[in-house]
Amino acid sequence: MASSPTTKPPQKADGRRESGERTRQRLLEATRELLAERGEDAIRLRDITDAAQVNVAAVNYHFGCVKALYTAAIKEAIEAIIDESIEQLSELSDDATVEEIAAAWIRPAIAARCGPSCDQRRAFMRITARASSHPPEELCEWMAAAIARFHDELVIRLSHALPGVPETELRFRVSCAAGILQVLRTDGMQSELEDKPGPEVEQLLVPVISGALGAGR
Repeated sequence: MASSPTTKPPQKADGRRESGERTRQRLLEATRELLAERGEDAIRLRDITDAAQVNVAAVNYHFGCVKALYTAAIKEAIEAIIDESIEQLSELSDDATVEEIAAAWIRPAIAARCGPSCDQRRAFMRITARASSHPPEELCEWMAAAIARFHDELVIRLSHALPGVPETELRFRVSCAAGILQVLRTDGMQSELEDKPGPEVEQLLVPVISGALGAGR
């Protein structure tokens, strides 16, 4: 009687998948840290593989090319920041004031800036700031859609707090306030905010952001 063919234990396949996913995550984490610290133009492929402790072939296997790895890391950072910002807005009551909306918007940026230097959010924020200032051509359309997703939620909240203000004007105010927040993300307020704790930074910025959103209501 012929013996039945042997099959590989599923545990081995699962182990390979888990090992591959760990390698992929190490590459993303190393790329995020380097992008946040130096920017894309100052990174070499060898810098990433050395930091992730993998070989160069792993980049091609998991991402196809180093450019795709950069893209994945940048997208992950931007999505994390936007998701956290939307979550902050979702926790507000329906009758939230402009000041409360402004505080919810800026809180993730303040937490990233004032938190530990090793905080993942700080890397996410710096990558987001770099990408917003100089968006990679291949990400322009995607970034516009991602930012619009958050701005849509913000405008809905503001329309309740500022009834009667046209949507087009609300979006203009959001764009103006976003420019102020971009300065915070890029450490442009370093001298003014240096050594200040998060709550104090929030106390200083909420009137500025809410003023831009409320336009002297």
